[in-house]
Amino acid sequence: MKYNEKMFNRQIGRNTQLFAQAVSEMETEEARYPYLRILISVIEQARPEWIQVPQKEQLFTHLIGEMTEQPIRTEEIARVIQIRDAERQLLHDLATGKVQPPKAAAAPESTAQPEQSRGEPAATGAETTGAETAEG
Repeated sequence: MKYNEKMFNRQIGRNTQLFAQAVSEMETEEARYPYLRILISVIEQARPEWIQVPQKEQLFTHLIGEMTEQPIRTEEIARVIQIRDAERQLLHDLATGKVQPPKAAAAPESTAQPEQSRGEPAATGAETTGAETAEG
């Protein structure tokens, strides 16, 4: 298959370039949003060294602008990157236990039963320790 233009970046690939051009042709920001997320994800997979750089937004907006025929506003691309990074940070914090997930409002706390592991008897408060039985 012959293309009119040369591939912009071999590391990113022609399919990503064609996808970026198709995204840029969409009329509204709302229509582009999910596809921009996918495009940014594909670029991150192709260029993993760009994930943690301080000028990440500028690198991505420049690259996407070079790949597209109708440039997408830099603010739009930056906003998508910021949202993805915030979600990634939240997932990391949830995984490490820094942030607790929101509680479900399905059952009131007064009726909730204490959890116990399989094979352990429930604590009733009537158990005595060995020191109490020795005293007699």
